[in-house]
Amino acid sequence: MAFLHPMAIPESFRKRPAKPKASGFNSKTLYERPLSNAVTSLLSSAETYCYLEKTTNFRREYDRINVPNTLCISVRERADSKHLLDEVGSVMAALGGVLTTCPKHGRLTYWQFDYDPRDAVAEVAARGSIPDQKSYQFYPTPPNLAQRLVDWLDISLLDTVCEPQAGQGGIADLLPKDRTRCVEVSPLHCQILREKGHNVIEGDFLAWKPGTSFSVIAMNPPYSEGRWQEHLRHAGTLIETGGRLGAVLPTSARRLAADLLPGFKLEFSEAIDNAFDGTSISVLLLKATRKPL
Repeated sequence: MAFLHPMAIPESFRKRPAKPKASGFNSKTLYERPLSNAVTSLLSSAETYCYLEKTTNFRREYDRINVPNTLCISVRERADSKHLLDEVGSVMAALGGVLTTCPKHGRLTYWQFDYDPRDAVAEVAARGSIPDQKSYQFYPTPPNLAQRLVDWLDISLLDTVCEPQAGQGGIADLLPKDRTRCVEVSPLHCQILREKGHNVIEGDFLAWKPGTSFSVIAMNPPYSEGRWQEHLRHAGTLIETGGRLGAVLPTSARRLAADLLPGFKLEFSEAIDNAFDGTSISVLLLKATRKPL
């Protein structure tokens, strides 16, 4: 009938509904990646790695030496399934753990973190899930890129700093903690940031109204569906006169940033290829300085 008598259909039903463009995280559903019971069971059994060292104490032959900020799966809890251990390893990596070989016992390994991971891993085991990377747009800033961005912003002792959508602290860890405010949408990532000693606001940056301005903002915003544009625009409204906004952005920002940041002097780095693991996107660094009125 639609083919034979198209004009009989009201105009509002003849066109495909426009898909709303995502901006903040409130406009999209945030998903969690579920974990199997076997994986959560192993995570629950994870313990701080320790090794034995000879002692001069006449009461015992060895001391147990704990390695700070580590977790391991004890030998008695390990399953025969390599796939299961790989799944546990992927969760540890998603929480910032680095698989490390023990320097004392070369056949033993553990995960090294840059914070105390016990509460975060216990939370994941209890929830049975971790934040979905794509849904939360969590692509950690590579250390060399984060360091280059922070160095370029030339942060002084008088600067007040903000990092929007801070993730697990890839950029924030390089900023002065006593003068930096982080904003992050994932409750689990907020927990990790607090373990590291950061001042954290839990929520969507685009819905955040701090009631103050900052002299420096350093950011690696989400890219999907053009979200970086709204994040850049909103960040620009929070920069005081003479302040600097630094961002890791897709290369298309070179032609779009001027419209998003009126009243700013813009500087760009060269294009940086394959900067993020798991993606082939090319990025650049932006430094935007707010001009006097």
